[in-house]
Amino acid sequence: MANKATLLTIMFGLFAFYPSFHAHACDTGNVRSAGFYGGRTIYRLGMVVEDAVEDAHYREIADWFSQHGEGLNVRFDAIDPADSRRLRFEYGISEPLKPLPATVLSAYHPSLREIIVFQQWNPAPPLETLAALKTNPVLEGVRRDAALYWGVLLYSRGEGASRRDALEQAASQWRKDKPPGVAIIEFDRNSADQAWLCAFFGLKPEDEDWAGIVFGQGRLLLPPLRGDVITTAEISRLLNRLAMPCTCLQQASTFLMDIPMFWDRETEPVFSMLESSFAYTEMTLDDKMAGMFEEIPEGGRTLQWIGFATLLPISCLSLLFMLYTWLKQRAGGASP
Repeated sequence: MANKATLLTIMFGLFAFYPSFHAHACDTGNVRSAGFYGGRTIYRLGMVVEDAVEDAHYREIADWFSQHGEGLNVRFDAIDPADSRRLRFEYGISEPLKPLPATVLSAYHPSLREIIVFQQWNPAPPLETLAALKTNPVLEGVRRDAALYWGVLLYSRGEGASRRDALEQAASQWRKDKPPGVAIIEFDRNSADQAWLCAFFGLKPEDEDWAGIVFGQGRLLLPPLRGDVITTAEISRLLNRLAMPCTCLQQASTFLMDIPMFWDRETEPVFSMLESSFAYTEMTLDDKMAGMFEEIPEGGRTLQWIGFATLLPISCLSLLFMLYTWLKQRAGGASP
């Protein structure tokens, strides 16, 4: 019995202090390199349909996914229109969809901290739209250049003043300071071939210029930049996140979201290991978390610390109770 108590005490102690061990385990490399590992954001492509078995649109999309869906971070499924709980909590749909069938592309958005619908079709996306994800020149460029450079600056020209010069200046500076720098890929938001990307980025033809930083397995740094926020200084500030040491804290404080696209680790180019040209600098907790606090609603910082302050005493009390139980049992076993 004493041995069991000892084992439980050790296990609980490991659990209570697991974050410390985990932080040391991944304290190598940089954020950019870490972007090539780990799981990706999984998008839900759900068809709201009365009878999936009998619906020709559903069978067509399901057959396509069974044959060609490998490597695409999108999962296709049928949804009963009467299942309001699933529609709300898995797909972000609170109102009935009409007419049916209807298909939505949904996922959890880390900045908004809720599940949102990125795109909707009635009744379903054309197979050509899904197949084009493998040949889309923008996505092909991301797969190619993300493996060779620090990252990719995606740019879409919109209304108002052009911000292209800001991207060029930032890219030129990075080529000098942190070779090989970053690549720039421009795409036309008015092209039907880019409708998938524009829906994901929330881009409309009448919007101002848009710029986003993509790295690793198609990971977009949040927030993307729009209009007069697209400056050389702001682009450089975001790019600096990619060169920071890959600690768990840094990973948690770097909001990102994976683009819905094909990525096969076995067939994509082997990525080049790139090192930061500036030395590691110890940062305070507030400094490391500053970027995240800027992107979450007011009060989120207080809630974070309340959670930490609540968990720590509970963990300590539980550990002391386990230790007390073990000592009591040990003393009882030693009695004549």
